[in-house]
Amino acid sequence: MDRAPGVSGGTRHSLRLADVNGDNKAGYLMVKQDGPVDAYINNWDRSDPTAPGRFTKKEDFVKATHYPADKSTFRDISGDGKADYVIIYDGGAARCRLNEGGNG
Repeated sequence: MDRAPGVSGGTRHSLRLADVNGDNKAGYLMVKQDGPVDAYINNWDRSDPTAPGRFTKKEDFVKATHYPADKSTFRDISGDGKADYVIIYDGGAARCRLNEGGNG
């Protein structure tokens, strides 16, 4: 069963799942090679759980960061309920870009 119709543009290795808008629903995030991210915001209607999922594409939700895409993850660092963009380097060093609603 297709749970995310209309979500495209990446591979399994570029896919991240995280709530980036604070609605308690994970969206699909496609991280590109140079760090930019296309977000597919989850608009699933909880009042009708049998309805197919709906996602709204936010192209370039994060613009190019020049951080290594394979080191990226999304976690709520600031405590505001929205996942922030976190890069975890070999050896454990981390860098974070706080989620301020995306670029688009």
